Amino acid sequence: MTGLPKRNEPTKAGTSETLSREQQLEIAFNNSNDLISLICIEPGPLYKLVSVNKAFLAATGLQKEAVEGHYIKELVPEPYLSAIHSKCRQALVSRELLQWEETTQLQSRRRTGIISLNPIISEQGECTMLLSTVHDITHRKKGEEDEKHVRYLLKERVKELSTLYSASKILQDDSKPAEIALQELVSILPAGWQYPELTEARIITGTKQYKTAGFDEDFESQTAEFLITDNRIGSIEVAYSQIMRREVEGPFLAEERKLINMLAEMLSSYFISAEKKQLELDIMSQKVEEQKRITRAVLNAQENERNKLGQELHDNVNQILIGAKLYLELVNKEKPATTDLIEQSLGLINNAINEIRALTSKEVTPPKKVGLKDIIQSLVDNTNAHGKIKTSFVYSLDAFAINNDLKLNIYRIIQEAINNVLKHADAKNVMLIVESSDDGLHIIIKDDGKGFDPAKETYNGIGISNMLNRVESYNGSLVIDGKPDEGCKIEITIPV
Repeated sequence: MTGLPKRNEPTKAGTSETLSREQQLEIAFNNSNDLISLICIEPGPLYKLVSVNKAFLAATGLQKEAVEGHYIKELVPEPYLSAIHSKCRQALVSRELLQWEETTQLQSRRRTGIISLNPIISEQGECTMLLSTVHDITHRKKGEEDEKHVRYLLKERVKELSTLYSASKILQDDSKPAEIALQELVSILPAGWQYPELTEARIITGTKQYKTAGFDEDFESQTAEFLITDNRIGSIEVAYSQIMRREVEGPFLAEERKLINMLAEMLSSYFISAEKKQLELDIMSQKVEEQKRITRAVLNAQENERNKLGQELHDNVNQILIGAKLYLELVNKEKPATTDLIEQSLGLINNAINEIRALTSKEVTPPKKVGLKDIIQSLVDNTNAHGKIKTSFVYSLDAFAINNDLKLNIYRIIQEAINNVLKHADAKNVMLIVESSDDGLHIIIKDDGKGFDPAKETYNGIGISNMLNRVESYNGSLVIDGKPDEGCKIEITIPV
């Protein structure tokens, strides 16, 4: 840092301790992964870079002599210069820490960072310098984008799985005439495709057609054939009513080709002899089970990513904050005139440490050796200790064989349900019941909050979607019931 004595310079008597501390600060300054720069404010105001660390030089590709001692306006072109000057003026006027997130192109790569601009106030009460830091969160942002993409893919796979399941129920019902069964099948097909609201469908069996109301032969479509008898071929067709973006097969995804082919196989089974039909349906059932296993694998991958993120926050970011706190405490001893500002900074860092600890406790996967009752009880105790609601917990479960994957999914379902109550319900009390039933494992989450009308809800939120994905991956069911001003009840049944 500019102005610090060099290691080989002689020191005055009585200053060895100060020199050692300044050397430590210089080492921390230059070895930090954050991009750090010290900006001097001159009349105008003009902003001069007086010191930058190694991470700053590495990220920008500039030499030290080309940066230090130069004004920002000499280094940064428009329109970025105006934006930087605006932020500097804002920090100078407010005399408060200014922080924002920004994505920039540094050399050959784009980086996303949290930028902090901290005014430094002299003992005379003047703001003479600004300390700028850029904390690189590029990898974290990529992780968030990847997780969002995984959630999207999971949602699409669950849609396809639900369509296959519904189709199998329709075609296995021997009590329905073929005309009714095929029309019902056509009506559920749009829900399995990428754009359900724009999807139309048709099934042709010889001279007969079964189609949705808006089907038009001029639409761009995806078709699969199926065997009706030894010498008759039928077809199943799905079309979009608008021109859509290009995918693997016209506007259709590769997974949608697999889906329509599987549906065609199911229709072939429907039209052949009873013995062969049953055999084909068994094969399809195995494929559906494989899809469920894939869904659970995606959920496990998502859980591992959450666990990794929690560990990263705890092991890296938390340690950085603790280090910053130690440095502030050292400065506080040397410059008592800045006690109030230091104490405020320490308070903010302590808050950040506590927030990270709370976040990591939610994200990190519970230990496998802990039983289902104990991990749910821990969640309830934490909610009661830190939340605004009182949660009652009843556990009455027979000795089911619950593996670690199912145990973790039950825990995440309950965690998501309680989080939704905390966020949206304005409730005072929550009753949580985990019990045995004739159908398997039965879960009830009931609150006394503001409630809602289920008939008017679309359940498009990520929380409800995650709960449904987890429940359906185990062949379970989830029912939401509520009334305005009368709270909400969620009932979940999972076969065990």
